[in-house]
Amino acid sequence: ENPDGSAAKLGTFLNIHSNEQQYFRFIERGGSFNVPVLSGNFAIDIVTVDPNYSAPETLFVNVATGETADLETIKLVRDTGHVKGTVRDSDGVAIGGIPVTVNQEETSNSQTAVTGIDATYDITVPSGKFIVTVQPNPAKYIAVVATQTVAVARDGTQPVDFTLELATTLVSGKVVDEKGKDAVVDGSVMVTGSEGQNFGGAITQGKFSFSVGAGSYNVGLVLAPDSAYNAGSDTKLSVARGEKTKTLTLKV
Repeated sequence: ENPDGSAAKLGTFLNIHSNEQQYFRFIERGGSFNVPVLSGNFAIDIVTVDPNYSAPETLFVNVATGETADLETIKLVRDTGHVKGTVRDSDGVAIGGIPVTVNQEETSNSQTAVTGIDATYDITVPSGKFIVTVQPNPAKYIAVVATQTVAVARDGTQPVDFTLELATTLVSGKVVDEKGKDAVVDGSVMVTGSEGQNFGGAITQGKFSFSVGAGSYNVGLVLAPDSAYNAGSDTKLSVARGEKTKTLTLKV
């Protein structure tokens, strides 16, 4: 139930799991639940759909054969803290329409907000530790630092700002085999930045292209399931500020 004693919102559900078993069950009207399980040691996570409340920390219970484990009343937590900040480019210009997601480490609950035209976002959260991730369109922007981890005190506010680089460098190239000959393959390139950025692009008939900002990246291959080749090791890519184009060769 909610902290004021009212029933949790319909759509709230329980994830009851152990090493061998897992059960999902939505709460009933009025907030009650009854989940038949086999005997074992279980962790119980609550997932709420109400933006005003978050789940408590994971519960743990042991259920013996033939036993009913009464968890009594589980209280949701009213969100009283804030993760807030701005998303701007490297010149300090506000960027609107950029999603920012917070994931609570203790419960795996997540919330997403989109920056306004003034570059700001504000997400109400309970106290706890959070992974905050900015998610720009990789065809337009690359995050200088994509993910930050912060702790929010009860009723506290934690500022988290992000800077984006314009993806102005066009990287194009081809896939070759171990003899250096063109490999006619389909699939995708997976690009991972040194600061946690992740994005990709298509490979068609062994050719690919994608745009990035300045920085260091690892570029890997994901090939079609019916490919006659195996993906090789990741290739390092370094892009300097102001570079307009780069050529890259990936090996299978």
